Amino acid sequence: MTEQNTFAIAELQQKANEGDAQAQFDLALCYANGKDIEKNEELAFDWLKKAAEQGWDDAEIRLANSYAQGLGVEKSEVNAFKWYAKAAAKGDSESLALINECFNNEVVVKKNYKPYFWKNNEESRQNRIDEKYWLSEEFLNLSNQEKIALLAYHWVYKSAQRGCVESQFRLAEYYFNTQSHSLSGTMYWYEMAAGNGHIQAKKFLAWDYYCELRKLVSESNDDNDQTIYEYARKAAELGLPETQYIFALMFWNGDYAEQSDKSAFEWFKKSAEQNFSEAQYRLACCYQEGVGVDQNDGLAFEWFKKAAEQGFSKAYSHLGIMYGEGRGVESNDELAFKYFQLAAEETDDGTGTSNIYLARCYEYGIGVEKNYDLAEKHKQKVDPSYMYKDILFVDPKSSKYKVHLPLRTEAYIAAGNFDTLRKNFEEYSKRFEVADDYRHFYFGYLKNAEELNKKNQQLEEKNQQLQEKEKELEDMMSMFAHKFRSPLDAIIYNASHENQVKLYAEAAQTMRGLLDIFSIISTDAAILKKKLSADNQGKGCLLSVLGKTLDMILLHVLSFSSREKIRQHYIAYAKAQSLCAADISRKVWREDYFDLEQSLQAEWEQSFAALLNQSAPLNERLDWLAQHFFTLKVRGFDRTDIAFEEYGITESFLTIVLNEMLVNVFKYYASDSQQPVILEWVDSNGEQVLICRNPSIGTERTIFKGSQKGHTFLSALARNIGCHFTKPTPQDDFAVEFNIPNAIVL
Repeated sequence: MTEQNTFAIAELQQKANEGDAQAQFDLALCYANGKDIEKNEELAFDWLKKAAEQGWDDAEIRLANSYAQGLGVEKSEVNAFKWYAKAAAKGDSESLALINECFNNEVVVKKNYKPYFWKNNEESRQNRIDEKYWLSEEFLNLSNQEKIALLAYHWVYKSAQRGCVESQFRLAEYYFNTQSHSLSGTMYWYEMAAGNGHIQAKKFLAWDYYCELRKLVSESNDDNDQTIYEYARKAAELGLPETQYIFALMFWNGDYAEQSDKSAFEWFKKSAEQNFSEAQYRLACCYQEGVGVDQNDGLAFEWFKKAAEQGFSKAYSHLGIMYGEGRGVESNDELAFKYFQLAAEETDDGTGTSNIYLARCYEYGIGVEKNYDLAEKHKQKVDPSYMYKDILFVDPKSSKYKVHLPLRTEAYIAAGNFDTLRKNFEEYSKRFEVADDYRHFYFGYLKNAEELNKKNQQLEEKNQQLQEKEKELEDMMSMFAHKFRSPLDAIIYNASHENQVKLYAEAAQTMRGLLDIFSIISTDAAILKKKLSADNQGKGCLLSVLGKTLDMILLHVLSFSSREKIRQHYIAYAKAQSLCAADISRKVWREDYFDLEQSLQAEWEQSFAALLNQSAPLNERLDWLAQHFFTLKVRGFDRTDIAFEEYGITESFLTIVLNEMLVNVFKYYASDSQQPVILEWVDSNGEQVLICRNPSIGTERTIFKGSQKGHTFLSALARNIGCHFTKPTPQDDFAVEFNIPNAIVL
């Protein structure tokens, strides 16, 4: 170091010590670069900080870089952001760009400002972007994280306003992700960024337009037509292939836009060129049929091929035809057969075009060995309207009509359309002077065919009725076995635990009554109805049949084999008693709490059986039910004008209905607020109505817990004896109703 340089550094040092900001900055550069003095990053940082704190512009940027890169100081994204922000406040464009890098940093975004940023609403943030706020007592009292949050929003907003594309995109994302989710703010800044060439902003903006478009269409408001069109246009112009395809369909169908084949073709092409398979298929159809563009088989084949290569199955049969006929491509029977086969296997036109051509391939050995059995097999799959589609539209006034007459007749007879055949043949006869003998023969043939067709239809209807009866009988037998399970479980439990003889008798008598019901209804439902009407005296009443049914059901559902069907009750009880975590899932319970579930099952079963041994009254059993399952509110069952023979036909009938309703309550009840189950008997318009309201949730009702035939059986039972059963709608108030005419029970 020369003496002159030493003098210069000493002078610079003196000015820096005296507080000269420029001297401090210059001295920092000397230390940073090792110019005329030994390099020292720590001293460089110290002098930069002194100069920056005095507001020296270049020092602020340098200091921010030091924090960002860890030069002479521990690396700190937060402090880097702070000093970039100060520089940006003075209009430094480089600092604005570097601020965006801080926003991408996980430490700053996730751990510092973001949580505070999103809990403030838009109005609050807008009020706080003024620099004067930063000097207020409110700002100074905020935590460092909260300060950074406000600074972050402020400088991204300022940067976006000054035209920084990345900031505009970032601000749009913030608006989208905020809890209040401002759609207008999101789309405004996406539009700004997209207008400045930001590719990702264009894509996201197109998607926002698309989402808004779907919302408008779902509202089905004619006043929205122009708005829908504008959203579709904007989305399409931004280049998203899905939205381009939708915009094309608007022109194709004339929905929300004036029908235009040319415009449809142009937008299908834009979407297809971005590899959207549905658009490729539509574009191929345009070229094939000359819609919106000159007909071109070569281009049609090319686009069908591209759609097929992406697995778009509707293109398969088109390719088969083009290979078979040599249209747009060299003829190739083997490839034609291959694509017809693919179409038949994978597309929904399997009953139509593809099977017609497959039948022809097998029949004539086109691209495959002849096989008449397979040809006939594929013919059988074809709907008549497809099988004869080549001849069904021939004009009856055409000379070709006679050539196609036999197949046309066969097709319409199969479809049962005799009036059209007669009308068309009359037109043909008048034009070509068909001989009277042939006319009489043809119309006689049609008459015989029509009569035969009617007889076949009658036979088909009878066969359908027989099948329905058979199905109903199968369901009835299934329910017969199902309804016997409850009293049978009661007998098994009593036998295993040597309980009261009275319980054996009740269960056995209940089974006998149920057997009477099923034996009668399976032979003659009218007899069951008469027996029910005649059974109107005795010791049986609504409360007694309810108590017996409830006892049987509980002994059934509390058995070890039924624990899975009522698992939600064990879980709810365990949560309430703090025996497991409050947020435990059914899967975790099943895997880790089997022993606890088994313990609860045994404890509950024994506890309820003890009540029965003590002949506890119904109100005590209902109290036990509320403690372990749910509150059951019973209304209208204290009627004294409804009486019947104990274990007789009416009691058995009501047992079946109550059993089905209440078993479903135990299986599907689910209520975090512990809403009660309502079971009521009401008198309404000459009918007695049994109503059960079961608080439930969709996730519980979708779990498979039985044959799912119970409601079908109750519908059949009601229909056969003149009652009416209303199935539950899939709502949280899972309500069922069974209407019984007064004549049956009064």
